[in-house]
Amino acid sequence: MTTPAADESRRHSPEAVAFVQLLFGALRNREIYPPGHRVLEVSAERLATALGPALAGKPALHIGIVGDKVILGEYPLSQGIAPSPAQLASLRERGVEKITFDAETNAQDVAILLDSLVAEAPVAEFLAAAAVDTIRVGRLTVAGGGVGRLSLAELYNELYRNAAFAVRDLLTVCRERGVVEPAAAQATVGEVVNQAEAGEGRLLDLTNLPRQEGEAFSHALNTCILAVALGRDLGLTTAQLRDLGTAALLHDIGKQQLSEAVRHGAGLDPEQRREYERHPVLGANLLRKLAGVGNLAARVALEHHMGYDSTGFPRRTQPRPLHLATHVVAIANAYDNLRTVGAAEGEMTCDQALRTMARAVRRAYEPTLLKRFVDLLGLYPRGTLVLLSDGTTGLVRETRPGYPLTPQVLVIFDDRGEPVAKPYVVDLYEVAVDPTPLTILESKDARLRGIDPVDYLS
Repeated sequence: MTTPAADESRRHSPEAVAFVQLLFGALRNREIYPPGHRVLEVSAERLATALGPALAGKPALHIGIVGDKVILGEYPLSQGIAPSPAQLASLRERGVEKITFDAETNAQDVAILLDSLVAEAPVAEFLAAAAVDTIRVGRLTVAGGGVGRLSLAELYNELYRNAAFAVRDLLTVCRERGVVEPAAAQATVGEVVNQAEAGEGRLLDLTNLPRQEGEAFSHALNTCILAVALGRDLGLTTAQLRDLGTAALLHDIGKQQLSEAVRHGAGLDPEQRREYERHPVLGANLLRKLAGVGNLAARVALEHHMGYDSTGFPRRTQPRPLHLATHVVAIANAYDNLRTVGAAEGEMTCDQALRTMARAVRRAYEPTLLKRFVDLLGLYPRGTLVLLSDGTTGLVRETRPGYPLTPQVLVIFDDRGEPVAKPYVVDLYEVAVDPTPLTILESKDARLRGIDPVDYLS
């Protein structure tokens, strides 16, 4: 039988848990001691000091309040660790259902937050009047109408955004200083692996949505998420998933040593193309010198463009076969590239990207792994907007391994293109035996209808 503490250690760092406990302890002190008391000053200082270790290299720490639960990051705290229901009820009544602490938060900011939580004025207004912009509070977005249920869309968008910003910082440091910070990479990979092993597909869903955080670091993060998902499907251990995720995150790190004109690889003349094709070697050389990353990341950086039949670049100088991780990252890399705005082939829908990759199987991609990848995502992954043969339009809700053409679809528009009064689910697998079965005619760009699929699939 696992204890709350043992379960907590798998989901939250001890430092993050300690920060939450200090936060609610400091809030209790605000209710007990008069303003200006030394205890209040000390508790604010301790809380600010604890924030750095709790962040563990992340740009922000997110705390949510849902009913009698505290959500730290994306997981609830164990009942034995969470604060009292009375404290949580008081915060909810004040309109505080989420608190975000930026890395720049200092002791004075923390003291003002604690004052705001026991003041009569609205908390957000209190913070704004004090010019505190490193701490943000508010209500959680609700799903399904009604306060009290956490919006998965909000949680996973925040998780993705935090990871993307961490990758942005990692790539910026590499470009400007020529070094890679392994701790930042490993913290991001750890989040991705935790999600994969928790059996959650929400983070994987977000790789199919247009991002606004920037192409290079969104691509690195997406490749990591996709590779780890495929690795988990293959039965890799936690340690193997972390190594694979790190290799995937850093596979294009050599591009940071290229000129801006050639970094993206599209529309290049022959000379620029030769420069572009140096990035695997540059990345491998950089990663080989880096303690704490391991040899696999360097090998994958070197091999990820070589191709299944060795007709890619750079040319192999040894007869050894490509590493399994290389095959996995090559598939994840290509898929996300084909889905990217500004790709050489033009941005593709998910099914177009997978069909394009299928035509290059045995040349660029290992056949068995590509099939596993298609089975994992589905030809139409969760969140894909599809037009059905009866004229209705919906979002793919669930995929079925081995049956990529017959997912579950949440119908949201009727055959005239008008929103339906109440979205409903159609299982294309179950209706496939009908005399006139419902089928997918084509996929659509959800952005053209102003749709964020995550809002519907939470």
